Amino acid sequence: MNIESACAPPFLKNGFVVSCERTRQAIYIDPGDEVDELLGSIARARLDVTAILLTHAHVDHVSGVAAAKRALAAPIWLHPDDTWLYQHAVQQGALFGYQLEPPPPVDRYYDGRGPLAFGDYDVFAMGPITRDLSTELMKQADLVVVTGSQNNVRAGYSSGTPALGVGTGNVAVIVDESADCADAAAKIMRSKIFDNATSCSSENSVIIHDKVYDRMLAALVSEGGALLSAAEKETLQKGLFPGGKLSPACTAQSVSKICAIAGLTRAELVKARCLMVEETGTGKNFPYSGEKLSPVLTVYRARDFDHAFSIMRGIYDYLGDGHSCGVYTENEAHIERLAREMTVCRVIVKQAHTFANGGSFDNGLPFSLSMGCGTWGGNSFSENLNYKHFMNVTRVVRPIPEKVPAQEDIFGAYWQKHGK
Repeated sequence: MNIESACAPPFLKNGFVVSCERTRQAIYIDPGDEVDELLGSIARARLDVTAILLTHAHVDHVSGVAAAKRALAAPIWLHPDDTWLYQHAVQQGALFGYQLEPPPPVDRYYDGRGPLAFGDYDVFAMGPITRDLSTELMKQADLVVVTGSQNNVRAGYSSGTPALGVGTGNVAVIVDESADCADAAAKIMRSKIFDNATSCSSENSVIIHDKVYDRMLAALVSEGGALLSAAEKETLQKGLFPGGKLSPACTAQSVSKICAIAGLTRAELVKARCLMVEETGTGKNFPYSGEKLSPVLTVYRARDFDHAFSIMRGIYDYLGDGHSCGVYTENEAHIERLAREMTVCRVIVKQAHTFANGGSFDNGLPFSLSMGCGTWGGNSFSENLNYKHFMNVTRVVRPIPEKVPAQEDIFGAYWQKHGK
């Protein structure tokens, strides 16, 4: 069996051509942005592609299907559960500012009743995914990487296989009295509304110093936010948190859709980019202090930085411990205090949190959509998940000249502060 893979921007997803060395028959798996490169390889090797197999229908896995079908005239296979995503591939691309050629119709659906053959090899498509199948897959793997619900993460850690799981997001951001409110509001809003706030790095709460509270609220409104009245806040809570739990009907929805679900009709709200609610408490009895997975931003008013720190502490005691926090300040002491005392793995300074937290060329974090939250978040790692986590490292160890530090060099500072 020969396997060739390639990837290309913007999504850098791997596509695969798997071929039989004897018969030259092949399958093309997940044609994406690398399609031209792999089609060239197919032509040079004179392969007979008998099927285009789609593992699922996320936009990066189907962006090259139209070109592949045109060139190969091979049947397209897809699991029926991904039909809706496949039919909305163009809309998926639009979410990323990506113009996608509409994919052609699916020719055949996986039914789990038998293998798909090419040359001397068979491809077995799994039937409906079950919890038992997922558990067995985790047991047989070399490494399990788990995102999504905390139930999934706990299952990964208890599978008996080395596991990397991530924690729950619930980002809170402090805006202190030294902040540039216009800059902070623009970055927070741009980050908050991205993908309808479904990122674990999306700002869920903003804690504003009393001295700049009114100015910051006005800046957020000028960026498209709309502040709810106390009555509107209560109405929204019934729609967003029915029975005290976040409603799936509101998750990842637009402001106008959320307003329709909750029964909010004020024009300023329906047309807003983000809904804002004022809050004072944290914890289970204050659901707005949790993760909302929707363009709804909770606003707190703090008397000073100590009070802001205390509010943030309360938020993370409830949900999101270990993940990350943000701060807009010119005061280095405030940044250092958050780094030393707040139980988070990342302190994002004066940046749009959703984009900065996932890595950027201008902040040095590795590019990732999976954020380790350390033991604070019940995880085994605290970095952004990156290629290093998938590597085993072998070290060649040779003798070197011995260099033994004196006890004073090791413990001197501690003894000076606390006594010997």
